Amino acid sequence: MRNAPLAAHQNNPLLPGPELGQGGRVDADQIIRSIARDQQGLVSHRQLRSAQVSAAQIRRRLVRGTLEPMTPRVLRIAGAAATDAQRLLIPILHVGNDAILSHTTAAAWWGIAGFRLDPIHIAIERCHRSREDLAILHHATLIPEGSRKVLR
Repeated sequence: MRNAPLAAHQNNPLLPGPELGQGGRVDADQIIRSIARDQQGLVSHRQLRSAQVSAAQIRRRLVRGTLEPMTPRVLRIAGAAATDAQRLLIPILHVGNDAILSHTTAAAWWGIAGFRLDPIHIAIERCHRSREDLAILHHATLIPEGSRKVLR
């Protein structure tokens, strides 16, 4: 099975650690922007919490309208352009656990004629438990690292 992941950078070691602002506090806005930059303006709660952005900091940005909820687990920077890539990345970030595009959605993303992006298919390794309504979720026994390709 050949899969084309749309990269979710939730465990990316190249992302900077917490950015410290004045007084040694975490600069939440900088962290949010750095994560969202390569994710179509999207971030997951899991990513923000692992980057030391507090629940209160997230809540304040939701109230102010600088972040918009896309799902209970995924947020978008207000004003970020809505794109097909963003629409595909939302369920990947929502599921987490190294989810990737798969099946007909991956074929369409790679530009193979005769395939459509919808309905969205994603795959995760079988060891993860998840049931989602955002996409058709496939469980693979193993998704070898060599079969994960990034197409931007």
